[in-house]
Amino acid sequence: LMASVGVIRVQSDWDSCFGTKQDSFWLSYHDADSKVQGKLQVSGGNGAFICQGGDGFRASCDNVKNKKELQVNFTRSDGRSSSQLFRAATLATSTITSRKPASAVDVSPQGELGVAGSHDGLLRVFDTADGSVQRDLEGHVGDVYACRFFPSGQVVLSGGADLQLKIWSVLNGECAATLKGHSGGILGMDIIDRGRNVVSCSRDGSARLWECASQATVRVLAQLPGPINDIAVCPSIVAAATVTAPPDPREHGTDGKMVLLACQDGSFRAVDVRSAQQAFEVPTGSPLNCCCSVGETMFLAGAENGVLFAWDKRNMSTSLSAVKRSGAVTKVRTAASPDQVWLATGDGLCYLWHVGRQESLVDLTGPDLVPVYALAVSASHAYTGCRDGYVRGYKINP
Repeated sequence: LMASVGVIRVQSDWDSCFGTKQDSFWLSYHDADSKVQGKLQVSGGNGAFICQGGDGFRASCDNVKNKKELQVNFTRSDGRSSSQLFRAATLATSTITSRKPASAVDVSPQGELGVAGSHDGLLRVFDTADGSVQRDLEGHVGDVYACRFFPSGQVVLSGGADLQLKIWSVLNGECAATLKGHSGGILGMDIIDRGRNVVSCSRDGSARLWECASQATVRVLAQLPGPINDIAVCPSIVAAATVTAPPDPREHGTDGKMVLLACQDGSFRAVDVRSAQQAFEVPTGSPLNCCCSVGETMFLAGAENGVLFAWDKRNMSTSLSAVKRSGAVTKVRTAASPDQVWLATGDGLCYLWHVGRQESLVDLTGPDLVPVYALAVSASHAYTGCRDGYVRGYKINP
């Protein structure tokens, strides 16, 4: 059964209300039974700022120096209370994408560089400290839907509407390889081990394993009637004894690996990389946009209807939970804790979700009810790409 949880939302630019003439901002609370809106007045000086208003809302901002963190409490008419922590962006720039929708974002393993893709083949490397553009990666002729740093942090993989995967040098901006074979736009990708092999999924309904050196398809892992919207590499649950086919000489580090597939037809699937043997297929009833493996025991998939599905890897017959908090779940990324994930949605939310407790630990603010298309997380920061053309960065360990 699907569960629905209450949500507190705040004005997207609430942090700009401190120390300015705009001394108030709106908040709202809604759940399955009610919707309440309120307006809070800002008051304070050198100490903590307190925001007070009617309709059950109360908020405080204790981070006086930067005023980037807000704690909101809401008391419902029945006496029950809810609370939510909000964090504002420390970086917000539309220069990287030239004000075009930011459809793809990633951050290097070292956290110093980011890469963002947009419309018309725009793909740029930027400094995560200030958002300054460091390199243009020129070669795609259509919208860029996905990009990913290799583990070295010196190489980028990208794909998009032009049916091509491209491999780029961050150092000089040159395209080192182009992988061709898909007949539809490339929607997702992942990297196996150090990156001698990569995987991709496409609007053409296929998932493919590639060797980068030869720029060739090693194996078609799946061929479905409709699009595959996301792909993620994880340890295989297929018994090793059943994988009898010898490895292709072009495979490197694929043993014991499988890919998770989030499919437009509403199915959540997994395929062993070495054998292309399907490990499972689970229907959800809604198109799936994203998926990932969390910890040692859990798979997650985000749906267009706003539901986040969770399964125990040891028993895929029934989902552990199906929770709806907001709009379409567009991206899911792992967090430092195995029971938490970062989620982005089609109505402007991005938050750290505790899977077990089914609650948001912190909401990242900035987008004004516009889709968050892209999400990347490093050890200290999260970065989002939105339809409004902004790439935003947030401190997640302030």
